[in-house]
Amino acid sequence: MTPDLVLIGCGKSKVEQRAAAKDLYTGSLFRARRRYAEASGAPWRIISALHHVLHPDEEVEPYGWTIRDINRQRVIFGDPVSQWSGRCWSMLSADAALYGWTHVELHIGAGYALPLLMSAPPSYIITTPLATLQIGEQLRWYREAREG
Repeated sequence: MTPDLVLIGCGKSKVEQRAAAKDLYTGSLFRARRRYAEASGAPWRIISALHHVLHPDEEVEPYGWTIRDINRQRVIFGDPVSQWSGRCWSMLSADAALYGWTHVELHIGAGYALPLLMSAPPSYIITTPLATLQIGEQLRWYREAREG
């Protein structure tokens, strides 16, 4: 089943200057996810701890924020992770309504995927084809998907 939208995770490694989100992250896993998303033919977005949801062409500054930083705030602010994931879905909802997106495929790490899965609106079909794979296995999966 082809997804209506592919969500890929951001990455720790970044360029040192402002760039389009698709060019900001430089790690091998992000690059593999990006190639997969672009080849899928589906619209895609980048999930970010700081920016929530980024359009690939959106220009942003490099940053060092991660989902772990959001988790650390839980003690002070209650449950910022569920607020973060709620904001992600809220940001996606207008485009989902406009384009009729219902099947969302997640290609993100567990730290980001779990809050998103727990707070996903019931109208979405969420698939996580790589959820049980380690990073090396994911890279192999993306390579085989590209070659096959």
